[in-house]
Amino acid sequence: MQEIRIPQGEISMALLSFNLGVEVGQIAFVVVVMALALVLKRVSPAVLAVLNTAGATGARTMAYAIGGVSAYWFLDRLSGFI
Repeated sequence: MQEIRIPQGEISMALLSFNLGVEVGQIAFVVVVMALALVLKRVSPAVLAVLNTAGATGARTMAYAIGGVSAYWFLDRLSGFI
């Protein structure tokens, strides 16, 4: 925080503001994806039928990929503390 010249008394507010911004961004992303899915569902049910057919394998693959990356990051950060 000193590198970007935030005054000592403002560090907690800067961190809070940054974290709130990240959370708002994540919520906005989820809202946009859900809205897009709703529009796609109403516009083209046939497209969703194809996606649902391929979705089970794709969802499982994505779950393993996300879990693998998460485990790597967790272990990487944990090793920094040890």
